[in-house]
Amino acid sequence: MAAPQGLGLVACAACGSQVSPAAKACPSCGDPLKVSTPVDWSGLWGSFSLVLLIFVCAGAGVVFGSLFSPDYVIVYAVGGIVTGGVLAGIGALAATLRGRQ
Repeated sequence: MAAPQGLGLVACAACGSQVSPAAKACPSCGDPLKVSTPVDWSGLWGSFSLVLLIFVCAGAGVVFGSLFSPDYVIVYAVGGIVTGGVLAGIGALAATLRGRQ
């Protein structure tokens, strides 16, 4: 069996013969080939950016809290976390709705 253009041959795990990665089973022994699929990182990066947004808002709350009212820094930090959480929720909702269109 010839390999498709641009793809190299892979070794069959059962018998070791060279097989096209497009084949569903080894032509020599009939063992089904396990095809590796690429990992989809888009969901992970989306989650990471939402968590990063929460931390940025919390950090902004701490900075502004320490500048304007040092006694209430924790209140500003919590406000930043809540603001970041709301913005992250809106972003996740928008992404979900965009995916349904």
